[in-house]
Amino acid sequence: MIVIYVVAAAGAQRYDPIESITYFSENPLGLSVAWIVFSASAVLAYTVIPAVRDLVGARYRDWARAATIYGIVGFTVSGVWAITLARTAPDLADRFVNGDEMTRTAVLAMWLPEIDPDGWFSFGGIGTWLIVMNVLALRGRRLPTWHALAGVVLGIGHWATVIAAATEFEPLNLFASGAGALLYPVWFIWLGVLMLRGIALPAAGERP
Repeated sequence: MIVIYVVAAAGAQRYDPIESITYFSENPLGLSVAWIVFSASAVLAYTVIPAVRDLVGARYRDWARAATIYGIVGFTVSGVWAITLARTAPDLADRFVNGDEMTRTAVLAMWLPEIDPDGWFSFGGIGTWLIVMNVLALRGRRLPTWHALAGVVLGIGHWATVIAAATEFEPLNLFASGAGALLYPVWFIWLGVLMLRGIALPAAGERP
C-alpha cells in the first residue's frame, strides 16, 4: 500500500490541492488503482488480524489486544478513506477542470474529504499493529526472526509515511515506499505460507 500511495503521485501532487486536482484529472489511473488496493487490503486484513492475534497467544494478551484494536481501526479508516476518495475524486476533478471560476473556487475549498489527515490512523494504526505484533511474535518465538524483523521495519515504514505527510519531508516517503515495495509482499505471503503449513498455535491459556 505504501509504495502505491507514494508512486501514484509525486510529492507536490500529494501536498498541494491545485496540483493534486490537476494531476488526478490528467492521470486518474494511478490513484484510482491505489485507492482500490487500499480498499481491498482493508477487507482482506480483517481475516489476517485475528490470525495474527491467535498466533501470538495468551502470554502477551493485553499488548496483543491493544495492537489488534489499532490494526482494526487503522485498516477500517484506510478502507473508508480509499472508498470515499474513489467515489468523489473523479467528479470533483471534472468539475474543477471544466467549470467556471466560481466552481473551481468551490471545489478547491472542499476538494477531497480528509477523514484522516496525515494518516495517523490509516498508516499509524497499521504501523503500530505491525510493530507490536511482530515484536511479540519475536519474543514468543512465534515467527522466524527475519520474518518478525521484516514486519517491524514495515511498521516503521508506515510511521515514516505519517511523519513525512505531517512535515512534507519527501525523503521519508521514499524510505517508506522502498520498505513497502520490498517487505509488504514478503511479510504477508510468508505469513500465509506458515499458516498453510500449520503453525502450532498455543492452546487457550497456554503461555508459549
